[in-house]
Formats: sequence, structure tokens, C-alpha cells
Amino acid sequence: MAEKIVEDERKRQQTRLELVRQLEEAETRDLKERMRLLRGFFSAWYEEVISSWGKVRKAGAVRDWKLLGRAWGAWHRWAVHRRNRREAAAATREMQRNMR
Repeated sequence: MAEKIVEDERKRQQTRLELVRQLEEAETRDLKERMRLLRGFFSAWYEEVISSWGKVRKAGAVRDWKLLGRAWGAWHRWAVHRRNRREAAAATREMQRNMR
């Protein structure tokens, strides 16, 4: 009778150990699945950040190009105006010399 009780207790302990092992395996599978999902979400988020940085950089390059074009245009207009003034002054001096 005592042997039967000991044997039953041993079986219950083995059953508990098996249930604990199965529970730990299930928790491990669940954790792995959550980590896989988190990796996927992080990867998608990271790609979006990189994509938006690229868009911001492209917009900045276009802005810089437009600004450079405006600056060059302003400089060019100033240089042409200055050249025209010099040429007009030289023509005026030439005409005054010819009138004497």
C-alpha cells in the first residue's frame, strides 16, 4: 500500500514536471513569436524613417538648388548692370572727347 502511494506521488510529480516543461515551451514559443513581430515592426518603422530622411534630404537639395539659382541670377544681373554702367560711362567719355 505504501509503495502504491509513493508510486502515485512519483507519477503526479512527473505529470507536474511535464506540465511545467510544456508551459515553459509554450512561453518560449510565445516570446519568440513576439520578438519576431517586434523585429518586423521595428524594421518597417526603420525603413519609413530612412525613407522620410531621404525625402527631407531631396527637398533640402531642391531648396538649395533654387537658392543657388536665385543667388546666381542676382549676381549675374548685378554684373551685367555694372558692365552696362561702365560701358555707358566709357561711351559718354568717348562722345565728350569727340565733341571737343
